[in-house]
Amino acid sequence: MATNNSYFDALEVLPVEDILTSSELLEAAASELLIGTQAYDLLFNAHNVDHLTIGYNIDVAPGLDEAVQTVPEFGEIPVGDPDAGERKYADLTKKAIGLRISKEQRDYGTGADIQRELVGRVAEIRRGNSADAMAALEEAGIEELPVAKKWNTADAQAVDDLWAADDLLAGAKDTRGNLFNYSAGYVWANRKTLNALKRNKQTSSFYIGDMAHANPLFTGIGEQPLVAEQFKLVADQALPDGVAYVFADSDYGTVGTRFQTGDPIFTPFYEEHGQSGHGGSTMSWRSDYAHWRALAVRAPKAAVKLTGAI
Repeated sequence: MATNNSYFDALEVLPVEDILTSSELLEAAASELLIGTQAYDLLFNAHNVDHLTIGYNIDVAPGLDEAVQTVPEFGEIPVGDPDAGERKYADLTKKAIGLRISKEQRDYGTGADIQRELVGRVAEIRRGNSADAMAALEEAGIEELPVAKKWNTADAQAVDDLWAADDLLAGAKDTRGNLFNYSAGYVWANRKTLNALKRNKQTSSFYIGDMAHANPLFTGIGEQPLVAEQFKLVADQALPDGVAYVFADSDYGTVGTRFQTGDPIFTPFYEEHGQSGHGGSTMSWRSDYAHWRALAVRAPKAAVKLTGAI
């Protein structure tokens, strides 16, 4: 007998009554659907706080306010302190959405009905997270770079555009002129834009002979390949056509911080209008998702926005 290790898949075979009374199951199933699917998580590492207004510093390149010096005999060795970047502040806001189950679904439906509702809510959460991530990058004033030619045209050099973005990251300096030494690791775009990148002639030209098996076009459905042995592709349907964000590999830290009061809340289902035992006056139950957070871009020079790709 097969063992089911998926919270989401388990919903299909459970009675609706059991699902409605378990907030832990709903939270686990929703979290499972979101794991590994969001550039939001790659861009912003989570940091829990206990207040709704936070302060943070813009990143500076590693270093001290004193350089290593030649010190004469009996001379005092200078002491250096780490630089602190510009101080900024942000307010956490509540992001929330509910979903509803009718008495008909509760009494006569199946766990598959709950799966469908949950998939819809997770899709909205994912879209909202991506939209907020893009808005945070725009507000931070990250560099924007138009591609040389649309990637779906015959003579386009798509990988050159990625390397041009990487050059901007590699040359990024702080206010004292010190290099951050970023290296691009991710390309975040929708599937249509990424498909143009994968089909581009320059991209394919790297995968001939002994490397033919690694051609990005041969990557399995549901997976995204590594391009030019450097760029990990992150597909996200929330992004507009032709826009791709190239950002630093996680080895260099994240672009920003997700300040949050804790993990998202997923409430158990409760009667909407009155405790009649039958769903109140609307004969329905609802479950709410809520998350108090702020997305702070600490490293605005660790990301570049490519435009006009398709």
